Amino acid sequence: VLEPFQSKNRKSAESYFYNYSDRIAIKGTSFFPGLGKYHSIKLVSGYSIVGETPNGGYSTNPISSEIEFARGYLNYNGNNAKAYFFGSFNYTFTLVNPDITIPKFLYIKRIKTNLFADYSNKNHTGIENIISKGVKYTSFGFELIFENHILNIPYSPINMGMRLSSIDAPKGSSLRGLTGEFIFSIELF
Repeated sequence: VLEPFQSKNRKSAESYFYNYSDRIAIKGTSFFPGLGKYHSIKLVSGYSIVGETPNGGYSTNPISSEIEFARGYLNYNGNNAKAYFFGSFNYTFTLVNPDITIPKFLYIKRIKTNLFADYSNKNHTGIENIISKGVKYTSFGFELIFENHILNIPYSPINMGMRLSSIDAPKGSSLRGLTGEFIFSIELF
């Protein structure tokens, strides 16, 4: 008996280590089975520190997008921090498998949701005070994702949907409340 690929309890972990000459970034991702069939838990953490340059200053070399920022904060990242930490909890599950087809054009395979909570901490004074003096950004919310196949291409699902985040920025910031975003991604393999 063959089971769908999603019914397997995938247990895996990935770790990344990035070392740019004046910035070190470490990222880890772990996956665990959820409470039911088609449920999963994903934990992500990342940490970056910036070293001093030969002239005594600090690097402005960006991390790029290797370590994420708390969702909902548009145009924010950890690039200008001397020390940066990111943590994320995700619980993903399938809502329904509608199997809706528009012949030769679109197949809606699955509608799933992701509940998340993110934490980012940027410190501009150095590594020793990242927890006590860092600027904290938190968010939580959900994503509603439609897994589609366009033009009958079976092995490259296109995920489209929306994200609603409740953000809580540092005191004195105007960044509070709900933000919405559209999601679009293509899985090649």
